[in-house]
Amino acid sequence: MSISFRKSKKIGPFRISLSKRGISTSIGEGSVRVTANRNGIYASAGADGVRDREKLADKAFWRRLFHFGK
Repeated sequence: MSISFRKSKKIGPFRISLSKRGISTSIGEGSVRVTANRNGIYASAGADGVRDREKLADKAFWRRLFHFGK
């Protein structure tokens, strides 16, 4: 059995989540959401217990964006 935690705060359409793996931010309403975390950027949508999630950018995107490793 593993122990985990997640704390999130919603401000309008924005949600900021903190877990032991890091911080993520997302924007959206209802079942449509775009999320950015350390692994990349994802778009998700769902209804009636079915969800589709697509990766828009990978974690290399963050390194290119902020020039890490140069």
